[in-house]
Amino acid sequence: MDMNSPSSTVRWPVLLVLAVTLVLAACDDEEEFAEDDEERPTSIHVVEVETSDIDEMERTVGLVETFSRPRVAAEVAGRLESVEADVGDEVEKGQLLASIDPEPFELARDIADAEVDRLKARIDQLEIDLARLERMSEREYVTEQERDSTRAELDATRQQLRGARSERSRAERELRLTGITAPVSGQVDERRVSEGDFIPAGEMAYRIQPADRFRVVLSYPERTAQRFERGMPVRLTSRLANGDSVEGEISRLRSAVDPGSRSVRAVVEFENENAWRPGMLVTGEVIVDRREASKRVPNHSVVRRPAGRVVYVIEDGRAFEREVEIGVRTGEWTEIRSGVEAGETVATDGADFLTDDTPVEIREDD
Repeated sequence: MDMNSPSSTVRWPVLLVLAVTLVLAACDDEEEFAEDDEERPTSIHVVEVETSDIDEMERTVGLVETFSRPRVAAEVAGRLESVEADVGDEVEKGQLLASIDPEPFELARDIADAEVDRLKARIDQLEIDLARLERMSEREYVTEQERDSTRAELDATRQQLRGARSERSRAERELRLTGITAPVSGQVDERRVSEGDFIPAGEMAYRIQPADRFRVVLSYPERTAQRFERGMPVRLTSRLANGDSVEGEISRLRSAVDPGSRSVRAVVEFENENAWRPGMLVTGEVIVDRREASKRVPNHSVVRRPAGRVVYVIEDGRAFEREVEIGVRTGEWTEIRSGVEAGETVATDGADFLTDDTPVEIREDD
């Protein structure tokens, strides 16, 4: 193309003007978009700073235990005639678990009964003889030696009767003990015998897991040792039991700190109303202090910034950063010791996306 031609001379100014116009229009659009971005409000939820009592808690985990797991043993030796309970069965105190063949013990009882009856008859006869001898002795028909001998025999026979009655009581007791019964209510945790076994006296036959009163041993850090005392209420919660919780109290505290874990151990007793099982893992929460009428905000209202922990106070549609001093944190709330006042409005959801002096749009809860 010939740049010196008349038509070229006309086109160049036109093209230049058109290019400048497009550039200026693009700059105006960018500035408009930037202004829109800068002033676009952040959508948030808000709450008012409120005052309430705040409980400072110490949390840890522990295992559910029973106070005891009684070993149920045979108290007399014999051959098992029947087994009435098995592992997993719920039993009541005094319920029959197994029976030992009672025949040898019935025979022993019958022999003891017969001996008692024999001695009673002998005593009756000696009492008659003694009465007769005493009458005859008044007329000097018999000597005092004969009378005293009969009296001595009567006294000895009475002593024998007392011994025979004790032997009969022992035989009756052993006969009763042929029934092995549950010493406590609970669940059969272990069975070690079968029908037909010969079981010596003292050998364990069952183990019972009591089902009423349980305990949890909780280990807390050494630094908290001075904050615990007997009788403090404890809330126990189990994740394995649908979040069920029970209330208990510290019944005992170990006086020494565990040298391995550097922890202090608290024993919490509770009634097993939720049918928890031994070995379950539970969380123990102990209220060690209560802050009355403290200012608090939801935990997610407090965010970290280079200046420290801050909340965003909402005024006239804008968020202003406010550095705060926090205290106790619970599962949902954070205590605010200074930095905001009760009744001020602060951001909750969306606070992480705010900066100082940011426009905000307050969303209403659905």
